[in-house]
Amino acid sequence: GVDYIQRNAYLVENVIEWVNAQKTEAGSTEKNVVLGMSMGGLVARYALRHMEQRNVNHQTRLYISQDTPHQGAY
Repeated sequence: GVDYIQRNAYLVENVIEWVNAQKTEAGSTEKNVVLGMSMGGLVARYALRHMEQRNVNHQTRLYISQDTPHQGAY
């Protein structure tokens, strides 16, 4: 909670890549569902977008954010 959003997003990217590797190993073709609550929504959004910018397939079909301050917080 006290670290940069970007640094947390890089960790989320690593987790997504790990999950995708496990799915590939198991022969699964299911797509991911990524859910972020509050600040986690920003972290997840940043991670998914950063992966897209680097042409990394995050294999995500649905991104959900709840109570996320996408336009800043008051």
